[in-house]
Amino acid sequence: MFTVLYLQKDLEGVKSLLSSLELDYRIVHSPKCESVLEPSRLREAQLLLLDLECGEEDPFVFLEKLGRIAGAPPVLALTSRGDPRTIVRAVRSGATDVLLKPPRATEVRDALIRCITPNDGNSAFPAGTSAIAEGLRRDILAFAKHDYPILITGESGTGKELAAQALHNLSTRKTHRHVARNCAALPTELIESELFGSTKGAFTGAADRPGAFELADGGTLFLDEIGDASQETQVKLLRALESGYVWKLGARQPQAVDVRFVSATSRNLEEAMARGSFRPDLFYRIETLRLHLPSLRERREDLPDLARFFLREAGRGCKDFGQDALDKLLDYDWPGNIRQLRNAVQRAVVLSGTRDLIKAEDIVVH
Repeated sequence: MFTVLYLQKDLEGVKSLLSSLELDYRIVHSPKCESVLEPSRLREAQLLLLDLECGEEDPFVFLEKLGRIAGAPPVLALTSRGDPRTIVRAVRSGATDVLLKPPRATEVRDALIRCITPNDGNSAFPAGTSAIAEGLRRDILAFAKHDYPILITGESGTGKELAAQALHNLSTRKTHRHVARNCAALPTELIESELFGSTKGAFTGAADRPGAFELADGGTLFLDEIGDASQETQVKLLRALESGYVWKLGARQPQAVDVRFVSATSRNLEEAMARGSFRPDLFYRIETLRLHLPSLRERREDLPDLARFFLREAGRGCKDFGQDALDKLLDYDWPGNIRQLRNAVQRAVVLSGTRDLIKAEDIVVH
């Protein structure tokens, strides 16, 4: 049995909702937010269900107060305002997850699982115990289930593609494809056909092939380094995102697509707009939600956890780092960020051979 502390005047509504889940639970009801801020009362609950329109006080101020109490339970917030500003503010104030009212039973069940076991499964990235890592996990969990476009920013190598994959894996679209393309890696003459597809005979050597939008239909399209897209590509991207239709090269009619659009950049797009190299209308279309990934030097305390995350990813189960290896990892500046760390860990696994413990001599950085 788990205890749900519910903050709202309407108790019958949540009783009906939770009973439909066939879960073993106990509801502790309180119509006022301030009355539950005693640590002893909060420790009795495994989950706090908060209606953001409860009307007693500013719910965001309450969430911030709650976050300063040690041992406070995770918060599942309910709101009738589904705009990105409300969702982001609730998450940044301390809510673990946000659902739109009235939520479906399956949504509540999934949200309860995410709240009670927030570090399980696909939420393992980003690894770490720092406040930065906790904030990133919280944002990824909350952003994942909303279909708003997300712009991921950060220096090269900070894990933007890993974050995009985590967003997809935690979303309702996870049973469909996650399709990734890199604007900086695509030749200008091929980027249009790569994104939108082509029909046979559209140009010399053209075949009838799907583009990234079509391949990602029903799932997630991740476009890395969108700041490198040409002006012509930006216009066509904007048209596709606003209309929900794409034109294959050589096609006589458009094709409807349903994708969750996630993009990333290591460039400062605000500066690019000021220079005229990036379109403001596209920027405001893709930046509904923003996820910023800090450099590794800004979250150095997470480095051992990240290194072990990549060690598990390498599939050599019993290996670990000796203290001398961890000291060497911590002493380095990692200009290539998480990508460089990942490569160094993979190299160390190979160099350590059959040893169970990775030593400092196995850590090679360039």
